[in-house]
Amino acid sequence: MKRNRILGIGLAALLGCLAATSLLASPAKTPTQAYLDFHAALQKAKALDEVLPYLSKEYRAMLESQPKSDRAMWLGRLKDMSNGKDLKITKETVNGDKCTLEGTATSAKGNVMQGKISLVKEGGAWKLDEEGWAT
Repeated sequence: MKRNRILGIGLAALLGCLAATSLLASPAKTPTQAYLDFHAALQKAKALDEVLPYLSKEYRAMLESQPKSDRAMWLGRLKDMSNGKDLKITKETVNGDKCTLEGTATSAKGNVMQGKISLVKEGGAWKLDEEGWAT
């Protein structure tokens, strides 16, 4: 009887810990959420370092290898490439640790732009690897 009670208490404690862990763990972001977070951070960024955490290791390494005096120019290029309004992701295709997003946006001149965005999963998080937009 005493043994069953101890086992019951132990099992209840274990289940309680598991429940608490699952409640505290935030769900992993989808590739679309990760890209939209990058896009929002980019719009607000005043320095290139503010967007580097959203980029893949390879993309980040390429930008970090550039002279520090060129960082403002690179931030400007990123902003110019992602300057569409009314951004909508229309398709998300995940293949293992790679993902391709397709989207639409409106250019400053009012033209519809089509975009293709590539992300990679690194350390459990989706990171921007490449993007291109065209009218």
